[in-house]
Amino acid sequence: DLVEMKNGILERAASSTKEIGNLYQSLDQKAKSSLVEMTDELGYMSQRIDSEIKEKVNNFTGQNEYKVGDITRAIIKKVASGEYNFADIVLLSKILIKLGADFSPVATILPVRLLLEL
Repeated sequence: DLVEMKNGILERAASSTKEIGNLYQSLDQKAKSSLVEMTDELGYMSQRIDSEIKEKVNNFTGQNEYKVGDITRAIIKKVASGEYNFADIVLLSKILIKLGADFSPVATILPVRLLLEL
């Protein structure tokens, strides 16, 4: 009788351990699958964003491929020719602020009227 109770307890413990192991394996598999899906989606989104940014920069600068300074040169060219809009100046300002750059060198080439508009 005592042996049967002991065996019953051991069987239930083994069964519970096996169920916990199966549950853990199932959860682990689902987590890994979800992670792979999210990683794939993030990769796709990253490529799409990169492509859109490159296209907008190339359209703005009139170049086929971006080189450092193209945006600044394009804005300076637009300002010098008077073909700029407020969005162009905001873009230049954002770039300078993001880079922690000083406005002084750029301000020397911008028309006074434009600086007053800022």
